[in-house]
Amino acid sequence: MSRKAFTLIELLVVIAIIALLVSILLPSLGRARELAKRAACAANLNALGKAGNMYAAQYNGMFPVAPAVIFKGSGSYDKWAGMTDGTTWRKTVSVATNDTVSVTASQWLLVRGKFTDVRTFLCPSTENTPDDFTDGAGNVCELKDLYDFKSRKNVSFSFQMPYGVPLLNTTSLGQVAWAADKSPFFDDSAGTGSWVSGIIVAENSKSNSSKNHAQEGQNVVYVDSHVGWSQYANAGVDKDHIFTRYWSTQSGAGGNRRIGSMGANYAIMETDDSMLAP
Repeated sequence: MSRKAFTLIELLVVIAIIALLVSILLPSLGRARELAKRAACAANLNALGKAGNMYAAQYNGMFPVAPAVIFKGSGSYDKWAGMTDGTTWRKTVSVATNDTVSVTASQWLLVRGKFTDVRTFLCPSTENTPDDFTDGAGNVCELKDLYDFKSRKNVSFSFQMPYGVPLLNTTSLGQVAWAADKSPFFDDSAGTGSWVSGIIVAENSKSNSSKNHAQEGQNVVYVDSHVGWSQYANAGVDKDHIFTRYWSTQSGAGGNRRIGSMGANYAIMETDDSMLAP
């Protein structure tokens, strides 16, 4: 009695069919994973929005602002968390005008006050990792001795510039963006956190969207803590460009909230303007 078996051709056909199905399904699975990460990113931003509002409820309605980052009229305001050594602003309370350089020193107040956890500051679509509470030498520190995140790699988001007038508070318009997926206008590879030149500021431009999600758009959390997905950076009040500074007294693009201008040493000058950094 003979046994039936697959011929070589039949086996190759089966393998080809399986390979074809895999090639069809893999992009769909990859897309599903990214959408799941995007949802987790939105959940983290929502948690940060609520933490910011809880902080404000205890501090006269003001969102987190580190004592020394209140605008003083000079200094460089475009730097990233902890700079590059994890020590200078990491373990020192900024008190001088020229110390007002780290946007994330204000957000660290949410960690110091235990309003939220360091993991909340991460977008799963990035390779960023949680702050490990060590200094530049690798020594484990107590929370009370730290005043900023250690590295740009510990934060996946950009936040409203805490410099200028008026400072963000619970009476600000609920549609003002407070944080979002990280701005594409600040360097995240060289370690300096400085402004990136060469990106053209424009309305409804993919190049102006966050790189967290391959510039398909960004999750944005607003003053009232609701989160929305926006394909473009024009996600603020009256399609305000959330990564640039708009000032009504400026001419040209700088006076157009839907475009605005980008550069170092910028401070918020309008009550309904968002400029998220770094």
